[in-house]
Amino acid sequence: MATKQEGFASLFLVLVIGVATLLMAQNAILTGISESQMGFYFSQGGEAFNVAESCLEETIQRIRFDSNYGIGAGTIPLSTSDGTCEIDVTDPAPNQRDIVVLGSNGLGYKKIAVNITVNNSDITLNTWEERDD
Repeated sequence: MATKQEGFASLFLVLVIGVATLLMAQNAILTGISESQMGFYFSQGGEAFNVAESCLEETIQRIRFDSNYGIGAGTIPLSTSDGTCEIDVTDPAPNQRDIVVLGSNGLGYKKIAVNITVNNSDITLNTWEERDD
């Protein structure tokens, strides 16, 4: 009789260890999937940032050629090979421009705001910030 009880205890122990192992494996798989998704969204945000930077550089270049570019135009759409942007240019003071660029690559969005001083074709970057709003 003792042999049956020992066999049952051994079988029960193997079953408990097996269930615990399966739960740990499932948790590891779900963690891996979650990490993969986070990496994907992080990379999409990086690509959106690159789109916003490209649009900002293009806007500054256009202001260099025409110091009144974008003033009073409202939101200016701009497309790149990697995404699209919405650009707002305002003039808070003489020879000053505030530029806000919202870049998107379809899945991620990044917003950059800068303030520049325009002196003929010379441009001075006064402030630069990545915004969350």
